[in-house]
Amino acid sequence: EPVRPPSPPERPMLPDRVLRGWARPYVAADPATALGFEVGLDDVIGDALALDVVMRGELAVGDVGLDAGLVFTDVRLSGTSEAAAAAIGDLWLGARWRLAWPALALAPYVAATLPAGPGHEARLTTLEPGLAATIRLGPARFDLRTAAAVRLGDVAQRVGFDGLVALAYGPFAASWRARLDDGLASTIGLGFSIAFDQVRVGLGVGYVPGDSTWSGRLA
Repeated sequence: EPVRPPSPPERPMLPDRVLRGWARPYVAADPATALGFEVGLDDVIGDALALDVVMRGELAVGDVGLDAGLVFTDVRLSGTSEAAAAAIGDLWLGARWRLAWPALALAPYVAATLPAGPGHEARLTTLEPGLAATIRLGPARFDLRTAAAVRLGDVAQRVGFDGLVALAYGPFAASWRARLDDGLASTIGLGFSIAFDQVRVGLGVGYVPGDSTWSGRLA
């Protein structure tokens, strides 16, 4: 009998509103080899609608994880005369190293967001050193991620902070994400994911308390 390939990594959908300037794929403590695709629809300002798209790939080499993603942010669908094609994505690259114990995994990581394509000339390169942690208690899982976000390329370089706290139980997850950079922004999220053989599908909703906007995400 052929050896069955491993099931998809346990990665419940953790919906984050993709705010301009700090969109990035979700970083977990455990490296995985997988391909991912996320689509988000946001109510950004008034009646304006924006589409966010994240395409990512992960490669696990032992306890080392290599990540790459292409992030399209704020593709306006309504409320603006801008052409959607003008919102070309940013390239996201990262690497992490897992330190594992029976119920705990820690992963120091470094990531960079690189502006790409026309329409993003004003965007800055962002360098992120951070730490991801996962605690497992039976069917429950607690994820924590914290990172400094160093914006490079202008005269007045800035340092922000990005954090994520998530609790997952089976296919369900709740998350809180915060970003401190020119002010504090946070997102509360609820979601679930279901595995079909080697494919995992997730659905989630996020709420931004600061400006009372909602987002829906499919991954």
